Amino acid sequence: ALKEQMGENVVGGGRPDKAKIVEEWRTAHPEGTPKDCIADTGISKNTVYKWWSVGEAL
Repeated sequence: ALKEQMGENVVGGGRPDKAKIVEEWRTAHPEGTPKDCIADTGISKNTVYKWWSVGEAL
């Protein structure tokens, strides 16, 4: 909100969504474990475990 007030373009910017990265990795590696995902993506352990269960419905 602050950047918008300053007139900066904020559409489509920022960090990539970690949940999306974990979801895409799980789709590409159906037999993979959270440990494998952590090693391959470089995302922190806590973040991977946070979003890992979201994809359980896949």
